[in-house]
Amino acid sequence: MSPLPEIDLDEDGNVTHLSIFKQIRNAFRRPQLVLGVITLMLYLSAEVLAGDSIGAFGKQLGVYGSEGNFYLKLTSFTMSAMVVGYILGITLIPKYVSQVTALKASGILGVILVLVIVWISPKIMIQLPGIPNLPAVILLVALLGLANALCWPAIWPMALEDLGGYTKIGSAILIMGIIGGAVFPLFYGLITENINALNSAAGTQEVSKSGNQIAYLMLLPSYLMILFYAVKGHKYRRW
Repeated sequence: MSPLPEIDLDEDGNVTHLSIFKQIRNAFRRPQLVLGVITLMLYLSAEVLAGDSIGAFGKQLGVYGSEGNFYLKLTSFTMSAMVVGYILGITLIPKYVSQVTALKASGILGVILVLVIVWISPKIMIQLPGIPNLPAVILLVALLGLANALCWPAIWPMALEDLGGYTKIGSAILIMGIIGGAVFPLFYGLITENINALNSAAGTQEVSKSGNQIAYLMLLPSYLMILFYAVKGHKYRRW
Protein backbone atom coordinates (compact mmCIF):
# COMPACT_ATOMS: atom_id res chain seq x y z
CA MET A 1 0.00 0.00 0.00
CA SER A 2 1.32 3.42 -0.91
CA PRO A 3 0.69 6.42 1.36
CA LEU A 4 -1.64 9.16 0.22
CA PRO A 5 0.21 12.13 -1.27
CA GLU A 6 0.53 15.17 0.94
CA ILE A 7 -1.45 18.14 -0.32
CA ASP A 8 0.63 21.28 -0.70
CA LEU A 9 -1.49 24.44 -0.65
CA ASP A 10 1.54 26.72 -0.51
CA GLU A 11 1.79 27.02 -4.28
CA ASP A 12 3.85 30.20 -4.18
CA GLY A 13 6.25 28.93 -1.52
CA ASN A 14 5.46 31.81 0.83
CA VAL A 15 4.77 29.78 3.94
CA THR A 16 6.73 26.54 4.21
CA HIS A 17 10.06 28.30 4.78
CA LEU A 18 8.65 30.22 7.77
CA SER A 19 9.07 29.02 11.33
CA ILE A 20 6.03 27.58 13.04
CA PHE A 21 5.79 30.66 15.26
CA LYS A 22 5.71 33.02 12.27
CA GLN A 23 3.10 30.84 10.60
CA ILE A 24 0.90 31.03 13.69
CA ARG A 25 1.38 34.80 13.96
CA ASN A 26 0.53 35.31 10.29
CA ALA A 27 -2.46 32.96 10.49
CA PHE A 28 -3.90 35.03 13.34
CA ARG A 29 -3.92 38.01 10.99
CA ARG A 30 -6.79 36.29 9.13
CA PRO A 31 -10.06 37.41 10.75
CA GLN A 32 -12.08 34.57 9.24
CA LEU A 33 -9.81 32.11 11.04
CA VAL A 34 -9.69 33.85 14.42
CA LEU A 35 -13.45 34.45 14.47
CA GLY A 36 -13.94 30.88 13.28
CA VAL A 37 -11.93 29.53 16.22
CA ILE A 38 -13.99 31.60 18.68
CA THR A 39 -17.22 30.46 17.02
CA LEU A 40 -16.13 26.83 17.06
CA MET A 41 -15.21 27.06 20.73
CA LEU A 42 -18.58 28.56 21.66
CA TYR A 43 -20.47 26.10 19.48
CA LEU A 44 -18.77 23.14 21.14
CA SER A 45 -19.73 24.50 24.55
CA ALA A 46 -23.36 24.44 23.41
CA GLU A 47 -23.07 20.97 21.91
CA VAL A 48 -21.51 19.42 25.02
CA LEU A 49 -23.90 21.16 27.42
CA ALA A 50 -26.97 20.11 25.45
CA GLY A 51 -25.98 16.47 25.80
CA ASP A 52 -24.31 16.37 29.20
CA SER A 53 -26.59 18.60 31.27
CA ILE A 54 -30.00 17.30 30.19
CA GLY A 55 -29.78 14.22 32.42
CA ALA A 56 -29.02 16.20 35.59
CA PHE A 57 -31.73 18.69 34.65
CA GLY A 58 -34.20 15.86 34.17
CA LYS A 59 -33.28 14.38 37.54
CA GLN A 60 -33.75 17.76 39.20
CA LEU A 61 -37.23 17.97 37.62
CA GLY A 62 -38.11 14.46 38.78
CA VAL A 63 -38.06 12.65 35.43
CA TYR A 64 -37.64 9.19 36.93
CA GLY A 65 -40.09 6.99 34.99
CA SER A 66 -41.33 3.60 36.14
CA GLU A 67 -37.83 2.27 36.76
CA GLY A 68 -36.65 5.39 38.55
CA ASN A 69 -33.79 6.18 36.18
CA PHE A 70 -35.36 7.54 32.99
CA TYR A 71 -33.39 10.77 33.37
CA LEU A 72 -30.28 8.77 32.47
CA LYS A 73 -31.74 8.20 29.00
CA LEU A 74 -32.38 11.85 28.21
CA THR A 75 -29.01 12.35 26.52
CA SER A 76 -30.27 10.04 23.78
CA PHE A 77 -32.99 12.62 23.03
CA THR A 78 -30.33 15.25 22.31
CA MET A 79 -28.32 12.79 20.23
CA SER A 80 -31.44 11.83 18.25
CA ALA A 81 -32.07 15.49 17.45
CA MET A 82 -28.48 15.77 16.24
CA VAL A 83 -28.92 12.72 13.99
CA VAL A 84 -32.00 14.35 12.46
CA GLY A 85 -29.85 17.43 11.83
CA TYR A 86 -27.13 15.31 10.21
CA ILE A 87 -29.67 13.68 7.89
CA LEU A 88 -31.10 17.07 6.94
CA GLY A 89 -27.58 18.31 6.24
CA ILE A 90 -26.73 15.36 4.03
CA THR A 91 -30.01 15.75 2.15
CA LEU A 92 -30.13 19.53 1.76
CA ILE A 93 -26.52 20.78 1.71
CA PRO A 94 -25.25 22.03 -0.71
CA LYS A 95 -27.87 21.08 -3.31
CA TYR A 96 -30.71 23.09 -1.79
CA VAL A 97 -29.17 25.02 1.11
CA SER A 98 -25.72 26.58 1.38
CA GLN A 99 -23.48 26.07 4.39
CA VAL A 100 -23.84 29.76 5.22
CA THR A 101 -27.63 29.54 5.22
CA ALA A 102 -27.51 26.37 7.34
CA LEU A 103 -25.28 28.11 9.90
CA LYS A 104 -27.62 31.11 10.00
CA ALA A 105 -30.55 28.78 10.66
CA SER A 106 -28.58 27.03 13.41
CA GLY A 107 -27.79 30.33 15.12
CA ILE A 108 -31.37 31.59 14.92
CA LEU A 109 -32.82 28.29 16.17
CA GLY A 110 -30.32 28.21 19.02
CA VAL A 111 -31.15 31.75 20.15
CA ILE A 112 -34.88 31.03 20.12
CA LEU A 113 -34.50 27.74 21.99
CA VAL A 114 -32.28 29.23 24.72
CA LEU A 115 -34.69 32.10 25.36
CA VAL A 116 -37.69 29.75 25.53
CA ILE A 117 -35.82 27.26 27.73
CA VAL A 118 -35.07 29.97 30.29
CA TRP A 119 -38.55 31.51 30.06
CA ILE A 120 -40.88 28.48 30.03
CA SER A 121 -42.35 27.02 33.19
CA PRO A 122 -40.82 23.64 34.10
CA LYS A 123 -44.30 22.50 35.17
CA ILE A 124 -45.62 22.35 31.60
CA MET A 125 -45.72 18.66 30.74
CA ILE A 126 -45.89 16.81 27.41
CA GLN A 127 -46.96 13.21 26.93
CA LEU A 128 -45.25 11.30 24.13
CA PRO A 129 -46.06 7.68 23.19
CA GLY A 130 -44.14 5.06 25.11
CA ILE A 131 -42.31 7.37 27.52
CA PRO A 132 -43.15 9.05 30.82
CA ASN A 133 -44.60 12.55 31.01
CA LEU A 134 -41.79 14.98 30.26
CA PRO A 135 -41.44 18.67 31.08
CA ALA A 136 -41.59 20.62 27.83
CA VAL A 137 -38.36 22.36 28.78
CA ILE A 138 -36.52 19.02 28.62
CA LEU A 139 -37.61 18.50 25.03
CA LEU A 140 -36.48 22.04 24.20
CA VAL A 141 -33.02 21.27 25.60
CA ALA A 142 -32.95 18.14 23.47
CA LEU A 143 -33.79 20.23 20.39
CA LEU A 144 -30.55 22.13 20.92
CA GLY A 145 -28.99 19.05 19.34
CA LEU A 146 -30.77 19.96 16.10
CA ALA A 147 -29.42 23.51 16.29
CA ASN A 148 -25.90 22.20 16.86
CA ALA A 149 -25.81 19.46 14.23
CA LEU A 150 -24.69 21.51 11.24
CA CYS A 151 -22.33 23.94 12.97
CA TRP A 152 -19.07 21.98 12.76
CA PRO A 153 -19.22 21.18 9.02
CA ALA A 154 -20.26 24.76 8.28
CA ILE A 155 -17.79 26.67 10.45
CA TRP A 156 -14.75 24.64 9.39
CA PRO A 157 -14.66 25.47 5.64
CA MET A 158 -15.65 29.09 6.29
CA ALA A 159 -12.73 29.56 8.68
CA LEU A 160 -10.22 27.97 6.27
CA GLU A 161 -11.41 29.76 3.15
CA ASP A 162 -8.70 31.79 1.37
CA LEU A 163 -5.96 30.76 3.83
CA GLY A 164 -3.85 29.27 1.06
CA GLY A 165 -0.54 28.07 2.47
CA TYR A 166 -1.75 28.74 5.99
CA THR A 167 -4.52 26.14 5.73
CA LYS A 168 -2.51 23.50 7.62
CA ILE A 169 -1.65 25.72 10.56
CA GLY A 170 -5.16 27.16 10.44
CA SER A 171 -6.63 23.67 10.77
CA ALA A 172 -4.39 22.99 13.75
CA ILE A 173 -5.49 26.24 15.41
CA LEU A 174 -9.15 25.40 14.75
CA ILE A 175 -8.76 22.07 16.53
CA MET A 176 -7.80 24.02 19.66
CA GLY A 177 -11.36 25.35 19.72
CA ILE A 178 -12.44 21.98 21.09
CA ILE A 179 -11.38 23.29 24.51
CA GLY A 180 -14.73 25.08 24.63
CA GLY A 181 -16.43 21.77 25.20
CA ALA A 182 -14.30 21.16 28.28
CA VAL A 183 -14.32 24.61 29.90
CA PHE A 184 -17.86 25.93 29.55
CA PRO A 185 -19.61 23.00 31.29
CA LEU A 186 -17.60 23.91 34.39
CA PHE A 187 -19.12 27.40 34.32
CA TYR A 188 -22.57 25.90 33.80
CA GLY A 189 -22.11 23.75 36.89
CA LEU A 190 -20.84 26.70 38.92
CA ILE A 191 -23.79 28.91 37.91
CA THR A 192 -26.24 26.09 38.59
CA GLU A 193 -24.89 25.39 42.07
CA ASN A 194 -24.85 29.06 43.08
CA ILE A 195 -28.43 29.72 41.92
CA ASN A 196 -29.72 26.54 43.55
CA ALA A 197 -27.94 27.48 46.78
CA LEU A 198 -29.52 30.93 46.74
CA ASN A 199 -32.97 29.43 46.13
CA SER A 200 -32.44 26.99 48.97
CA ALA A 201 -31.28 29.71 51.36
CA ALA A 202 -34.30 31.82 50.50
CA GLY A 203 -36.64 28.84 50.73
CA THR A 204 -37.95 29.47 47.22
CA GLN A 205 -36.77 26.30 45.47
CA GLU A 206 -40.38 25.14 45.02
CA VAL A 207 -41.52 28.32 43.26
CA SER A 208 -38.34 29.63 41.60
CA LYS A 209 -36.74 28.25 38.46
CA SER A 210 -33.74 26.12 39.22
CA GLY A 211 -30.15 27.01 38.46
CA ASN A 212 -30.15 24.05 36.04
CA GLN A 213 -32.67 25.92 33.90
CA ILE A 214 -31.47 29.51 34.26
CA ALA A 215 -27.84 28.56 33.58
CA TYR A 216 -28.73 27.72 29.97
CA LEU A 217 -28.77 31.46 29.40
CA MET A 218 -24.99 31.25 29.19
CA LEU A 219 -25.46 29.64 25.77
CA LEU A 220 -27.05 32.76 24.33
CA PRO A 221 -23.68 34.37 23.44
CA SER A 222 -22.69 31.10 21.74
CA TYR A 223 -25.61 31.14 19.34
CA LEU A 224 -25.36 34.89 18.79
CA MET A 225 -21.72 34.39 17.80
CA ILE A 226 -22.70 31.56 15.46
CA LEU A 227 -25.28 33.83 13.84
CA PHE A 228 -22.82 36.73 13.56
CA TYR A 229 -20.17 34.51 12.00
CA ALA A 230 -22.65 33.17 9.46
CA VAL A 231 -23.97 36.62 8.54
CA LYS A 232 -20.78 38.65 8.53
CA GLY A 233 -17.81 37.27 10.46
CA HIS A 234 -16.71 34.71 7.87
CA LYS A 235 -16.51 37.41 5.20
CA TYR A 236 -13.77 39.48 6.90
CA ARG A 237 -10.33 39.24 5.30
CA ARG A 238 -8.50 41.94 7.24
CA TRP A 239 -8.75 43.56 10.64
